[in-house]
Amino acid sequence: MSTYNAVCCKSVSNDTEAIAQCLQDLSWNAGKKMMGNVDAFLKSLLAFDKDNVPVQCVEKCEKDYLSNPNFNADYIRNKSGAAAGLCGWVVNICKYFRIYQVRFSLILFCACQPTSELC
Repeated sequence: MSTYNAVCCKSVSNDTEAIAQCLQDLSWNAGKKMMGNVDAFLKSLLAFDKDNVPVQCVEKCEKDYLSNPNFNADYIRNKSGAAAGLCGWVVNICKYFRIYQVRFSLILFCACQPTSELC
């Protein structure tokens, strides 16, 4: 997401603590407040700890947003290019989480198996 997109998101009326706060208040006003300082907002997206997202956050996003067929960057791009960029970011973080979750489970499974059983 570019600075331009973040500025546009704001103008359209790394931290798990921040995620928890987001889960408590998902209103547009809370979103605008979060994007109020564009530089800080972009830094928080870039520094987002994608490897430690709480599962409840991903589940809530999947249930409340990703399950909506209109929650995709192509559809939202018709409304706002900036919102499409943010939508794509959310979709990709959730996809990454699920891939990371499966990969980590496989690593744990393999680590618990005797070497001869893996071949």
